[in-house]
Amino acid sequence: MKNQMLMEATEEKKLYTDFFNIGVELKEKLLAIPKEIKDDVAKAVYENDTEKIEVIMYDALVDVIYNFCHSKDTDNINKRINYLAVFHFGGNNSKMAAALSTSEANIRNYRSDKEPRIDMLNKIVENLNVNYEWLLAGKGEIYKNK
Repeated sequence: MKNQMLMEATEEKKLYTDFFNIGVELKEKLLAIPKEIKDDVAKAVYENDTEKIEVIMYDALVDVIYNFCHSKDTDNINKRINYLAVFHFGGNNSKMAAALSTSEANIRNYRSDKEPRIDMLNKIVENLNVNYEWLLAGKGEIYKNK
């Protein structure tokens, strides 16, 4: 019982750390929005064109998130699995394990340093609708087109 509670507390701490690190990096990328976009927003504010402001900011945010998701943070399969764990399951290894019919320990290992076997890769691709090429090599879109 104590071991389970300790594992859950450790997992929760890792989750908070993952979210914090993601938040810090996203903040840095948002602050680095090009000057041209900031100028366009300033002009739209001056013209009181709220629709234009929304479009410009939405486009900038989409670019930031897209670039973040395709950045160095997914340069190996373990980091790509970690990305999926955070964004699909809130970083909860037990929930991801249940969804993929495996153990929490396997998910923990896949998120750190162990490469999953082909049957696990197939489960990830099928259950999370992930593009196989992205999962294996980090190339292409993250999700398969429906």
